[in-house]
Amino acid sequence: MTAAPVDDQLVSAVAFLRFTAFTADAVANTLTLTDPVTGPLTLVVEYPTTDGKTLSQKFELTSSSSRTLTLRGDLSNSAGVAVSTPKALVRGTDFTVSGSSVTLVGSTASALGQLAKIVVNYPLQARSYIGAESVLEAVANARGGFDLRDVT
Repeated sequence: MTAAPVDDQLVSAVAFLRFTAFTADAVANTLTLTDPVTGPLTLVVEYPTTDGKTLSQKFELTSSSSRTLTLRGDLSNSAGVAVSTPKALVRGTDFTVSGSSVTLVGSTASALGQLAKIVVNYPLQARSYIGAESVLEAVANARGGFDLRDVT
């Protein structure tokens, strides 16, 4: 982290685990999973396009989903495809926070070779939200429209 968070209890982290059970086809702009999907699965696919950009696409899959995923951009080469699956990390179980440092622990620390990246979110300053929006109710009027009235 660039600085210590205002409250380390508010630090959250997501690990992106490498997913390698796929083949990519640059001609068809598809990704085919080599194993069947047995339950809910989220995949994040990052791939180079023919116009020099890198696109990212998220797929939410279930056991009834097709194993062939269609990419929306023109895949330039299948070797540049990186696929990962996100996993929410639990503070105290998967990571600890001390000052401006986050330390991976437990099974997450032992799986470093499977990690594509980790995203850490943390507050740098305290903020309060009090609300203060008006609450209105819609009441039908005689003209066939609605009048908005404050709810007190």
